Amino acid sequence: MAPGPELDLARLRVRARAAYERGRLRAAIRGAWPVAALALLCLLADAPWTVVLPIATLHAVVVIALVHRGRAPARAVAGGWLAGSLPLLVALASCKVPHACAGGSCSAFCLPACLASAAVGAIALVGHARRRRLDDPASLLAAAVIAGLTACMGCVTIGLASAIAALGGIALVTAPAVLVGARR
Repeated sequence: MAPGPELDLARLRVRARAAYERGRLRAAIRGAWPVAALALLCLLADAPWTVVLPIATLHAVVVIALVHRGRAPARAVAGGWLAGSLPLLVALASCKVPHACAGGSCSAFCLPACLASAAVGAIALVGHARRRRLDDPASLLAAAVIAGLTACMGCVTIGLASAIAALGGIALVTAPAVLVGARR
């Protein structure tokens, strides 16, 4: 018995859908190139590769998943990168500024710098999301996760406490915005 046109059409639909999904995945992987650039920047600034590479890997996986998902979560990735770049750059720059990082003075300068710059980046992120009408809880949370991972790659150069401070600064600002957005 020869397959009928219905069977061929169903098989063609399955193949077309699979090709479509593979294309979207390839585009999402290509869209994650800034993660590699940020990781390279951190490594060039003498960040420990044993810490930066796992964070960058997780970061890339999250970006690929969000971009593959599409729509608002995909648009949130760029805002997250911008918000997280501020604490990343502050951390990398503070490591190069001679401020006598002996004893506890590094935590007196660098840790608050990571916290404050992360909070400022998150404030800009929330403001940007509201202006662009991207303030639904899912996309704002996605942007906050990307911002946190971006900030961690730089702040971990100073130490784990600075990376946690950066995450705290981002969470402190974005959590109320996400909760308010969820109640609407």
